[in-house]
Amino acid sequence: MHRLENIRRLRARRSRATSTRRAIALQIRHGRAHARAAWWCCAIAVALGGVWAGVASAGTAAPAPRPPALAGAASRQYACDATSTPNSAQEDYFPLAHGVSAVNLWNVTSSAGSIRRCYGTAGLTTAISLSRVVQNGAGPAGYPEVAYGFGLTDRPFCPTANACQTKPFPLATTTLRNSYLLSTTYAIGATPVPYDFIYDFWLERSPTAGGPVTCTSTDAPPSCPQPGDVELLIVLDHRAIPFCKSAPSQVSEPLTLDDRASAATWTVCSIAGGTEATSVAFFLDRPAERRSASVSLQPKAFVDAALSFLGHGYATAAYDLMGVELGGEFDSCSTSNCQPAWSWRLGQLALRTPEGTIRLLAK
Repeated sequence: MHRLENIRRLRARRSRATSTRRAIALQIRHGRAHARAAWWCCAIAVALGGVWAGVASAGTAAPAPRPPALAGAASRQYACDATSTPNSAQEDYFPLAHGVSAVNLWNVTSSAGSIRRCYGTAGLTTAISLSRVVQNGAGPAGYPEVAYGFGLTDRPFCPTANACQTKPFPLATTTLRNSYLLSTTYAIGATPVPYDFIYDFWLERSPTAGGPVTCTSTDAPPSCPQPGDVELLIVLDHRAIPFCKSAPSQVSEPLTLDDRASAATWTVCSIAGGTEATSVAFFLDRPAERRSASVSLQPKAFVDAALSFLGHGYATAAYDLMGVELGGEFDSCSTSNCQPAWSWRLGQLALRTPEGTIRLLAK
């Protein structure tokens, strides 16, 4: 009898254990199903969040280009700002850790569409999607950029003078050393480069806050560099070399490209500019330009080479380096149907100085 009772109890325990295992298995299956559903929801949200839509207030804007990818950036979140119908009268600054992201359509009377900028821990993306551009004159329509230091009016790249750091600028070229190093990581969108992707440096002999209003160029802002000043452009990527105003020369200047240091070969010549300053451009010959790269260079090497190229009267003059600008120029007919649409992303932009490193994009 006791034996029979023990058998019954053993069978009951086995039955309860079997039921428990089934319940646990069912919960696991339900949990996996919920996990899959949650994953798909997140994936859809991320995909939708990654789609770039132009904000057009007039006309039909060209489809906004998908931003180029940088390693490790896909899962990072961005805060975005879209500027609708940007034009030259709209000084639209987007604050960064140091300096600003600027629309800078300096040669535009009116436009329709948007310039969208997104900034976060993974860097800064600028996407241009315009359906109509009316320019003031020939040449680039604008230069959406990251800027640090002082602009053409010899004022900081900020809405107010005390809103951001500007040191070490203006920087006397006599104190500029090889220890100053400018580094960036960039990726350019899949569409053809409309004009170029460049560093832009301004060397001024007598910078004055506000600048004397003596410019005669119709494309120039009311205060701008003067005759004898120098605009120095370092071209990282371009569609075509603009017409040189002087015979081009070749120079060898140091460059670190994707962690490989080399004595790079550059073509240098004078080109037409939008102010009374003399514009000198460096075009990378070897190694070849890249649409996505990490680049480090010494500003001093290019300042010395530019002044030496211009010759007597420039090489012996004292200049102030006003700041650092990096961005992409475009014109009104860069793409089919004259609807500029392209994008670029900066993963980092930093200036190393003897006093420390200034990380423009650090959050």
